[in-house]
Amino acid sequence: RKCTPTIMRKIAERLAEGETLIDICKDPDVPSYRAITDAVLADEEVYEIYRRGRVLQGEYFADLINSLARSPLPDVDDQRKLQAISISWAGGDVDVSADG
Repeated sequence: RKCTPTIMRKIAERLAEGETLIDICKDPDVPSYRAITDAVLADEEVYEIYRRGRVLQGEYFADLINSLARSPLPDVDDQRKLQAISISWAGGDVDVSADG
């Protein structure tokens, strides 16, 4: 099955909600993992839709990590370490720019 821009928009929505591409590809209505990655390499429009989905997926996981870091843990010192690590990660490694 071919990966068209319309199909990629649906995939990108699912990526932005935190779903993995491997899991998305288990859906019988979705092209294979290889078909998707081939389309991303061959079609600029499909690539841009995919890239935006991955950027939003990064935002989703940054929010999830921050939410987990703010959840109470049994040991206060462990919670502070987790908060510091997640804030550092989110602040330094998530590129939300259009070029990133």
